[in-house]
Amino acid sequence: MSIFQNLEIKKGQKAPFGNFCTKKGFNFAFYSDSKNVKLILSNKSETKEIALNISDDDKIFHIEILNLPKNTLYAYKVDENLCSDPYAKSFASPNVWGKKSTKDTYVFAKLEKDEEFDWENTKKPNIKSVDLIIYEMHVRGFTKDNTSKVKNPGVFLGVIEKIDYLKKLGVNAIELNPIYEFDETSYNIINPETKKRLFNYWGYSPVSFFSIMKRYGTENDFKTLVKELHKNGIEIILDVVYNHMQTPIKDKNYFLLDDKNNHQNFSGCGNTFNCNSNAGSKLILDSLIYFVEKFKVDGFRFDLASILTRTDNGGISEKPKILEMIKQEKKLKDIKFIAEPWDAASLHQLGFFENFNFLEWNDKTRNVFRKFIRGDKNLENDFLDSITGNNSPFKNHKNSINYITCHDGFSLYDLVSYENKHNFLNGEESRDGNTSNFSSNSGIEGPSNDKGIEDLRVRKAKNLILALMLSKGVPMLFMGDEYLHTKNGNNNTWCQDNSLNYFLWDSKNVLQNFIKSLIKFRLDNQKILSFNSENFSTQKNVEIKDRFLKIDLHNFVVIFNSNDKEITTHLNTDKYKILIDTSDGKNNLKDSRVLLKSFSAIVLKKQN
Repeated sequence: MSIFQNLEIKKGQKAPFGNFCTKKGFNFAFYSDSKNVKLILSNKSETKEIALNISDDDKIFHIEILNLPKNTLYAYKVDENLCSDPYAKSFASPNVWGKKSTKDTYVFAKLEKDEEFDWENTKKPNIKSVDLIIYEMHVRGFTKDNTSKVKNPGVFLGVIEKIDYLKKLGVNAIELNPIYEFDETSYNIINPETKKRLFNYWGYSPVSFFSIMKRYGTENDFKTLVKELHKNGIEIILDVVYNHMQTPIKDKNYFLLDDKNNHQNFSGCGNTFNCNSNAGSKLILDSLIYFVEKFKVDGFRFDLASILTRTDNGGISEKPKILEMIKQEKKLKDIKFIAEPWDAASLHQLGFFENFNFLEWNDKTRNVFRKFIRGDKNLENDFLDSITGNNSPFKNHKNSINYITCHDGFSLYDLVSYENKHNFLNGEESRDGNTSNFSSNSGIEGPSNDKGIEDLRVRKAKNLILALMLSKGVPMLFMGDEYLHTKNGNNNTWCQDNSLNYFLWDSKNVLQNFIKSLIKFRLDNQKILSFNSENFSTQKNVEIKDRFLKIDLHNFVVIFNSNDKEITTHLNTDKYKILIDTSDGKNNLKDSRVLLKSFSAIVLKKQN
């Protein structure tokens, strides 16, 4: 006797795409150029093929099925090839991290009814971009270490237990590394030192643009996280990967294919999503709307966003269809969009995405900050321009996301402690990872017991954070930099499910109070730090010497010394107080003279 014997088949609706629960059953709608498409049902060891109705004018297959047995899964067969529903919202994937999936795990999707959820009339914070302080973090890494002492380590609910920490730090937006479902077991390499398996830890290989990462929690768990963040005035931005998929198919509607029907690769991951086809652009837009309407997220950061500008043949469009759609979509009116304005095929478009109301990760400012603070010569004007927003690719510099570090690359401590990457533990003989880090080891490569070297590293780290918080644009901090987390020189920890990526809660918070004070200083002095005052000009208010910069800014004076020696500089005859000192009080103010230690910076405030 077949488990599917009581099915009742109806014509069904052709919208919305995917599956949804009707009064008595489930509706399925699927787009395809092929005329040979069937719905495949699976339950236990039995499968059933069902012919679909088709609307020839728009190539949409649809059907409604009543009396589906509990725990039934579904997929589609297109020209005899099995594929998943691109609108699938849930899979029969493991609930436990690290459990190996089967070949069909991310092909057959689940049929699930929405659970009720009480948002308790919680309102979105709706923070203006100019007031944002973003904190980039990884859901699992934030609380997985035993030192977090949370009840729910490594999941959405664990983050909730640390909201008070985020508030005290002063951040008002978190940017989560990918939470769309991904297969963490897809990397099959062994750590050459520990002999333990490595993982696709970061998660930049989605299997669906609609499904929540099950090992992080349920949909209601994620909604609870969003609600609690909003209650505490914190926005949530999702890092989304619409540039490729872990399980690509040979369909030009969804993937860029060459003349030989092979996947084109502008993502560095073997395939590239077709973001500007009718089907591809609709899928992305529907995904964004889904997470805004169902989960009330506040924004999205687009990984390798330049792929959003690629045409069918891999060319570049000045007015990409998907960007126009996002810009014009009323349901996304108040949502923040952030672009990583490059791809893995050397396309770099810093300043392009602001035409579509995007903020953008500013790697130009990042590189200038890194090089000037480590002591590179002839960068004084570039450093000044990066802080003030002059000579920028942006029409409006408020669209610049300024950052020193992020998940990809050295941590802040490693940036001032390593000249070279040390990625041997990734199992690729250290061939992976960026070789242009603009880092310095401050005297010795890696760990040091020399107090002078460690003090120098802390000063450099503080200088970098000070430059970040003074700069015009939106500052972004990286999880763990507040206590100078080290990844032991590994600048590509995408596969490390361990303390290299975990937030270590028992670490001494070397910079935490410093960062708190800088965030408060920034928010209290937004108008001054806009550098738009009629009384401010780079000619009148700035003094530049070799690796030295002094800025007179209304009632404040900001001085950076990136020399390897002490420097004495003179102030005017007004009385000043040192407000911020990256040398922990070792810079000396006497009368109208300031003695600055090597690689240090200060902010002084004029006294009435």
